Amino acid sequence: MSILKLITYPNKKLRKITKTVTNFNTYKLNYYINNMFKTMDYYNGVGLAANQVNIKKSIIVININNNKIYLINPIIIKQNNLIKTKESCLSIKNKTYDKLRYNEIYIKTFNIYGKFLKLKFKNLYAVCIQHEIDHLNGKLILDT
Repeated sequence: MSILKLITYPNKKLRKITKTVTNFNTYKLNYYINNMFKTMDYYNGVGLAANQVNIKKSIIVININNNKIYLINPIIIKQNNLIKTKESCLSIKNKTYDKLRYNEIYIKTFNIYGKFLKLKFKNLYAVCIQHEIDHLNGKLILDT
């Protein structure tokens, strides 16, 4: 596994919308996910979107309290309980931002084998997933 080059603001690649993953259970998809985890851990992050490491696919990885999850083509389908959060970003160095996020989300996503899943997340998981999905859509935490 490799540590990938982290793209930082103001690089325009962070504004690119990622492409939907269509080929599942491939070496390349597994390679992306494993290297994204290694890179996120190296930079002491809790979440990472593929376009932050110049992968143009709709993939995010999360590691909260050693509970690692990955989401492929994640889309929020329902959200509840708007809260104020303080967030930082691996791609924007040494800054925190106040954001409004939902404390509970329901998403549809896929696993590495292409199996469709509907999942519910709360608290830090929900906030982190929203942050990373924003990345996949070319949106940064400094955007209003």
